[in-house]
Amino acid sequence: RLAGRRGLKRAIIAVAHSMLVIGYQMLKTNQGYRELGANYLDQLHREGLQRYHIKRLQNLGFAVTLQPALAIS
Repeated sequence: RLAGRRGLKRAIIAVAHSMLVIGYQMLKTNQGYRELGANYLDQLHREGLQRYHIKRLQNLGFAVTLQPALAIS
């Protein structure tokens, strides 16, 4: 996604920087890499994402009401 906005070279440097930061933190704390999951940020900012999507739908002309989903067992 970054390559489309900034260009391929800048995207490569950004990913390399992220990898270096992760490697430095692993060496500094003497811990292994732990994948947080694909939806980690979604769960971290859950309420903000709900507000954002509700507002987007309202701007598109939809009336939005939220109901909690049934628990899946």
